Amino acid sequence: MRNQKDIDLIYKNNVHNGMIFSGVKHVMVMTNRGTGFQAIDELPKDTYDRMLKMANKKEEQKINERLLRPIIEKYNLHGLKNTAQWRNSLDSLVQFCSFGVESSVLKRIKADLINAGLTFKYQ
Repeated sequence: MRNQKDIDLIYKNNVHNGMIFSGVKHVMVMTNRGTGFQAIDELPKDTYDRMLKMANKKEEQKINERLLRPIIEKYNLHGLKNTAQWRNSLDSLVQFCSFGVESSVLKRIKADLINAGLTFKYQ
């Protein structure tokens, strides 16, 4: 079911290749007939679903990054500062943090990651 909230989210995450015509949000899409703007609410189902999934993923990543920053600073996890990798699950974050960290510190890091409320629904 298409709703305005999802349409706005898709547009927000595609504003660099989007336009508003007569109050209707459009995005640039490629089809077998060429490239052009199409209203988000008129996109083919597979394109709409793909763009919505990516928009949800980007939003979740922004939120997780904000929640993760204090933990990165607290434990001086330099490797996480400069990469967007290791962000697709709690296990991948814990695995990354385990490199060169004592087990007692790793337990505290894992507890902080859990308590931070990170989500991985769209990753």
